[in-house]
Amino acid sequence: GDELKVCFLQEKKNYSLEDIDLDILYEDEDIIILNKPSGIPVHPSKGHVEDDLATMVQNYLGLKRIHPVGRLDQEVSGCMLYAKNQPCCARLQAQRQNGIYQKEYLALATGRFIKKKDTVILPLQKDKDGIRMVVDNNGRKSITTYEVLWEYEGYSLVRVNISTGRRHQIRSVMKYMGHALLGDRMYQGDLSKIQRTALHACTLHLVHPF
Repeated sequence: GDELKVCFLQEKKNYSLEDIDLDILYEDEDIIILNKPSGIPVHPSKGHVEDDLATMVQNYLGLKRIHPVGRLDQEVSGCMLYAKNQPCCARLQAQRQNGIYQKEYLALATGRFIKKKDTVILPLQKDKDGIRMVVDNNGRKSITTYEVLWEYEGYSLVRVNISTGRRHQIRSVMKYMGHALLGDRMYQGDLSKIQRTALHACTLHLVHPF
């Protein structure tokens, strides 16, 4: 009849910063899910040491460290999850490996698709400059499933799920198919209607780790 409560305590840090305006979709003692704006990286990187989303969340929580589960490209918006402790992160990463943890995306892609629904399997690897992803027989397998939701003049609204988490997977696969995403400068997307990559992580599917 005893009740046992285990707390994964994280080392606190005292911040003297102004309140940060975060769009929090869900939060509990183990995880926090945010609607990431376009233009902000999900973790510190060269040129973005303190203005990344992870640092903003750490400041909000008063923690020295949090754990991103997956990632989103800097220009991509939508659901981004951070674990507040390492055991939680480990369980969620296992869900990613087992296909339980999945993201669903909405994208605006150039043109109209011949096949309105399909699963595309392609090998991807970095190009010779190490920046873009290209289809290459020596690359790693990527699995991308899409469904056209609506067609407009010159572009389509597409729902996309990926079974593999390759770098720039959706962007590079759509480019290879002849349907580069609107606003995607890196993959020669149409910039006339939107000035950032038209890709949004709209839904997260997961089992709460605890």
